Amino acid sequence: VVPSQIPTGAKLSAEMSLIIIKLKREKFKRSFLSIGASGFGSYGYGDYCTISGAEKIRIGNHSWCGKETDIFVGEKGKLTIGNNFQSTSRLCIECNTCIQIGDDVLIEPNVYIGKAEEETDNIVIEDGVWIGQNTSILTGAYIGEHSIIGAGSVVKNKIPKYSIAAGNPAKVIKIWDFNKNTWVKVNA
Repeated sequence: VVPSQIPTGAKLSAEMSLIIIKLKREKFKRSFLSIGASGFGSYGYGDYCTISGAEKIRIGNHSWCGKETDIFVGEKGKLTIGNNFQSTSRLCIECNTCIQIGDDVLIEPNVYIGKAEEETDNIVIEDGVWIGQNTSILTGAYIGEHSIIGAGSVVKNKIPKYSIAAGNPAKVIKIWDFNKNTWVKVNA
């Protein structure tokens, strides 16, 4: 090595920071059961994230969790997150059973996914679901594909595909009518 090629000062600090970041990412990536085919670049994580039980988590390609995300997978838990998953911030997943989150799922801030009173039921969120902010998805919840869950809802039951549900407990308020090509109000 030629002395003039040895980095010094700010350049050394920047290069060391990049090396440290790469090492942390590699360690983070290896701690999971499975991360998408693209490697670490397929999974992003924001500031102040806590992940426990990473060896029981499968994450698809191009998925992202925002800042202040907390994911806890217990001894009997298994968490599967599909491709193109995105959560904005303050997502909390508490998994002691099986939680399956499909592809193209969008989760707004302050969402809790996890246990209710009973720990025996699984949680399934199918492809293309959009979950509004300040929502709780509890054990036993099954949200069908391309459904929308309104802000502030509590879901602990089955929501059919192509539905809009809201409330505590969440109830279907609209369904997509393919013949009319529009949302149709559900009579209570």
